[in-house]
Amino acid sequence: MIKTSEKKGLRRLLRDEAGNFAIMTALALPVVLAAGGVAMDLANLAQKKALLQDAADSAALAAASALTTKGATHEQAKEVAKDFLAGQITGTLEANETEADRAAREQKFREGASVNVTETPFGKTGKKYDVQVSVKLDVPYNSLTQLLLTTFGGESADSSTGDASARSAGVSTAAAGQVGVASGAESSTETKNPISMYLVLDRSGSMSFVTEKLNPDKNKCDNYNSAKWPDPYSTSPCYTRKIEALQTAAKSLFTMLDEKNEENSLIRVGAVSYTDSTQTAKAVNWGTTDARSYVANLPYKPTGGTNATGAMKAANKALTVKEDGSDTETKAHKAKDNAKFSRYIVLMTDGEMTGNSSKWNASIDDDVRDECEAAKANGIQIFSVAFMAPDKGKSLLQYCASSGNYYAPDTMDDLVDTFGDIAAKATEGIARLTN
Repeated sequence: MIKTSEKKGLRRLLRDEAGNFAIMTALALPVVLAAGGVAMDLANLAQKKALLQDAADSAALAAASALTTKGATHEQAKEVAKDFLAGQITGTLEANETEADRAAREQKFREGASVNVTETPFGKTGKKYDVQVSVKLDVPYNSLTQLLLTTFGGESADSSTGDASARSAGVSTAAAGQVGVASGAESSTETKNPISMYLVLDRSGSMSFVTEKLNPDKNKCDNYNSAKWPDPYSTSPCYTRKIEALQTAAKSLFTMLDEKNEENSLIRVGAVSYTDSTQTAKAVNWGTTDARSYVANLPYKPTGGTNATGAMKAANKALTVKEDGSDTETKAHKAKDNAKFSRYIVLMTDGEMTGNSSKWNASIDDDVRDECEAAKANGIQIFSVAFMAPDKGKSLLQYCASSGNYYAPDTMDDLVDTFGDIAAKATEGIARLTN
């Protein structure tokens, strides 16, 4: 039996609102805090998994590309993938971590990463590579989640989904969750990649100006520059002109294209040059012979202003395809059993759009931009080369270039390297993600 005094005490406790609130708070607060900790860790797991997936995708592509474009062995390709993964995931110090700790964490991460390379025959003489990458990452829980898991004897997150699911594996594993991802990429050494390319080249007066490169074949020559135009005296030493640098760079591009042009059935090239007016063009044809001759015969002393509008219009027209396949390029490639082909314009200038004057012309600049937009809208990729160009010329060509295809070389050697890079990009085997 409850005594009267005990009943009164119980009633006072029930009527005491402050006390009830304190009790409820004491009961609920750990649960609320723990739930908040779990929510934060779930978000962190999802974020880490997305980061890990991006790194795995990039690592697989890097390894696949190394196998085909750099001639890497299987083991070298695996190291490329692991290097990429480690750099993305364990390359920076975490809070309160020493460099030795980071190195140990990286080593553990690399050992847990799996990279497999499968090689199969492809085409007549080529090889096909399948790169598969799988990797897991431990993600530490915050102290609130650890307390909850420790209290209830739970465990870490599921390794494949990142969802927090209890697994009765003991308290010792409650300090971290784990996320895992997989990715794959394919590449081949004999990718049939037919192309049609059109060179749009500046041959205005400033292309007569000198570069930094000495011409070892001449003791004296008329070294043109903006202060010595148009009739300087012959001086020594002799420097290579921009037009000569362009011819040398184009020669290297043609040589690389020839190496990829199996049985003269994959690569078609045309060319046009421009001053303040569009010069006679060389139509697109199989191989590089016609375009090579065209560039080699550009004048030693170019003259005139700068307007690329007509030349870009000509290139766009030559490379535009029609849905019914009645255009010249589609028919030419179809005759060589090329069902698909890529189209490229190489737009080069050393100046800004002036027309028949020495001052920049905004209207002409806009016209060239419009032609570039039209070409890209037609599915044509544009490489742009601003060779020793002023800021307005660089701005225009940066606008015209397709993504990642803008170059601004300031020396002859850089120009040669640029044209070599363009040839490599246009003809390389393409590595692609498979999952």
